[in-house]
Amino acid sequence: MLVLQGVTMYYPGSPQPVFSDVNLRLEPGEFVFLTGPSGAGKTTLLRLIYSAARPAAGQVLFEDRPVASIPGHILRRRIGIVFQDNRLLAHRSVLDNVAFAGEVLGRPPGEVRRRAMDLLEQVGIADKARRRPHTLSAGERQRAAIARALMNQPRLLLADEPTGNLDPDNARRIFDLFVELNRSVGMACLVATHAVHLAAGYDRRMVHLEGGRLREGGPR
Repeated sequence: MLVLQGVTMYYPGSPQPVFSDVNLRLEPGEFVFLTGPSGAGKTTLLRLIYSAARPAAGQVLFEDRPVASIPGHILRRRIGIVFQDNRLLAHRSVLDNVAFAGEVLGRPPGEVRRRAMDLLEQVGIADKARRRPHTLSAGERQRAAIARALMNQPRLLLADEPTGNLDPDNARRIFDLFVELNRSVGMACLVATHAVHLAAGYDRRMVHLEGGRLREGGPR
């Protein structure tokens, strides 16, 4: 489903690569934790996958196609993204935020809002549907962001440090939710985190990015 082959990436103006010769394969329905210290390049690696950045060398393939060749509206349907800062629209309700992901792709409004409510139920915050994001707890806002990422039934879910702003209990609940969604929905998940101790408590594959290299397993 997802293949990175010999990927090298530089930050503008830097002679040193962020990472080099990165190889990764993610199968349909697979769950993988991407671990590594802050600044290792985890966010940059995810940006390459959803085509927000281009590698200096190598290629990123999604469903056997270079991601750069996939039209944006198709990529947004097939890859869902959960950001650390959730990026919810402050002036809109939680329900509107989730529905927005479907509306921008031209789906029928009635269908979109029904699915948005179903997703809020699925992530456990249906009772918060009419509220604004600022009235929610940090954990609830992240659940809303997850629901939004699921709106278009993606085949791959990317999460960039989704527990970075949460206390340990809420972080564990969010990881539990990702694992349950992976099991029940069957989509592939790639979750970037520096919470290695927490990720290690799940029976899931782990890859580690540090010092410009990606390898199987956790930190040594």
